[in-house]
Amino acid sequence: MMLAAAGSMPDHQAAVDSARRVLQLYPQDPAGFVLLGDCLLDAAVAAGSAEHAREAAETYRRALALDDARPAWETIRRFRDRQQ
Repeated sequence: MMLAAAGSMPDHQAAVDSARRVLQLYPQDPAGFVLLGDCLLDAAVAAGSAEHAREAAETYRRALALDDARPAWETIRRFRDRQQ
């Protein structure tokens, strides 16, 4: 996402809020957690926030856990090695 280069903190917070709303609609979608993690990481860099950085790391861990929990037949939707 990389809003850190151009966005203000209200922009970052709006992106985080939007990503959270996506997860309300699709709470088991690993890609949604990656999106939220990206937004949180950008906000962490922009604000120098350790709290946002910790939440981003936990969000990425949740994305990986959900991806690992996919049924075996869903291999086409799994994260690739470089995505992990």
